[in-house]
Amino acid sequence: MSDRRREPWDYQDLHYFGRADVPVLDSGTVCACGRFAGDAFCCPRCADDLERCLGDVPALVEDLEVAAQRRARVTIAAPPRTVRRDSPHLLDAEPHWWRWPADAQDVPAAEAIRRRTASILASGRPDNPRAAQVLAQLHASLTGAILALLDPIGKTYDGDPSTVGMSRWLLATAASVPLSPAGPDIVHDIVGVHDRAIRLIDNAAERTDWGPCAECGSPVLIPHGLRYWRCSCDAWYDTEQLEADRAGRITAWAADKVLTISEIAAVTGAKPKTVRKRIDRAGLVPSGRVEVEGRTVAIYAVADYLAATREGA
Repeated sequence: MSDRRREPWDYQDLHYFGRADVPVLDSGTVCACGRFAGDAFCCPRCADDLERCLGDVPALVEDLEVAAQRRARVTIAAPPRTVRRDSPHLLDAEPHWWRWPADAQDVPAAEAIRRRTASILASGRPDNPRAAQVLAQLHASLTGAILALLDPIGKTYDGDPSTVGMSRWLLATAASVPLSPAGPDIVHDIVGVHDRAIRLIDNAAERTDWGPCAECGSPVLIPHGLRYWRCSCDAWYDTEQLEADRAGRITAWAADKVLTISEIAAVTGAKPKTVRKRIDRAGLVPSGRVEVEGRTVAIYAVADYLAATREGA
């Protein structure tokens, strides 16, 4: 990672690349991914994935530097949850947290306190160690790839030693990677660290995590606004069908339950304010009340709420 602090006005918003249409071979050696590779060690799909990931390196380095300096607050979107965040002032108000004995009888409570304390401290760090770690992994993967290509032929690398510089050299010589016995390992390392970086820097407003792929188990991270999406294993997904399936699972799970407004919002993906408005418009009557964090709140039959939503309430 560069030791120069990246300022907002330096940000270039560099381009990320998509997959290309590549031929599917039906004979030859078998690539590490299970596809045929012809006379090479890597199939056309893996070779294209390598070029795509190498092409993304300048943008990845820029975004990882921003994330490492905590100039961006980025996450992968997931089904919403209501999470109560601890205030840093708790460290001042309850200093005994720091002196909780290691042999405390209430071990779960002690561990919970340590986790909450660590969470408070992590949120206040001036840097993001995970982003810096992925940057280092990216640099190491590129270095290893160059060594794997040049060592067998007795050559040394005398080009730009920066992460971006090495990625440009590898991109220019990418056609030789599938022909090298080290090709599958190179592809695996670089694509792997690329995907870890994408998951770390990706903005929650841009992609939704639909869980693991049914075919290969890789994360299904689909950009918002995209109807159809293809996984690296060539499995196709329809976001409308995924949404319908998720809604069906939620409906089946929650249909016979009574939940608070916050809980209904969490399982349906709506904002609590929206849930409250729909309940008020439909005139739903609480099914009871429960105590949550010292407050008494109303609970509602989820089946009634879902019926009111379908009717446009």
